Amino acid sequence: MTNRFSRLVGLLLVIACSASASEKAFFGHWCPPDSLVPFWTPLDESWWNPADNTRIIEYARQYAKRSDPKRSDPKTLLAEIVRDLKASPSVVRTFVYSMLVMHWDQEITLPLLMEYYKSNDPDARVIAADFIADIEEKEALEAGTE
Repeated sequence: MTNRFSRLVGLLLVIACSASASEKAFFGHWCPPDSLVPFWTPLDESWWNPADNTRIIEYARQYAKRSDPKRSDPKTLLAEIVRDLKASPSVVRTFVYSMLVMHWDQEITLPLLMEYYKSNDPDARVIAADFIADIEEKEALEAGTE
């Protein structure tokens, strides 16, 4: 019975991903939220290089520049990022998302992250804490180079 249930769940996941045409393979198969499909479209595992991820970093920087704070892109996308990481946890995808989050306007992003950090949801708190730590590290590095 359990094997049948597992097959049914797998089949439903494949159908759901196929229906949205957004199934992605990046260190595992998952369906990024529709709002993040444009972000993930060009990315694949060939972009990943533990010794040098400048390609991902530069892509995230450019994508962040195209985000429009007036349309509340960071707020909307950050909510989707947290949901995505809760639904399909991944250290590597967390890193990629972090590169995007770090390049948004921090006057907008940090207060949004603090809402998740103070929430009752332990998963959201951990995700927010990781992003906040990455932002603080980036700011410290930038302050040291000036």
